[in-house]
Amino acid sequence: MKKMYYGMGPRKFLEWILFAVFLLFFYGPLMNMLSLSFAGEYEYPDVIPPFPLVKDIVGYLKMCHSILPIKR
Repeated sequence: MKKMYYGMGPRKFLEWILFAVFLLFFYGPLMNMLSLSFAGEYEYPDVIPPFPLVKDIVGYLKMCHSILPIKR
């Protein structure tokens, strides 16, 4: 951060920080809404909702692992 501050100058660095804060303030709730829209089900205390696709992928990997021949 120190290199960035001195490389950009104090005014540009402040603009960069304010822009980053704006992005977090504006796009944070939108990203949450996007993740909730693809959730199969959602319970209140969950921060990140469970996605059915992740369960399918994990189940597929377990199935592939169980049917693969194991060489010893």
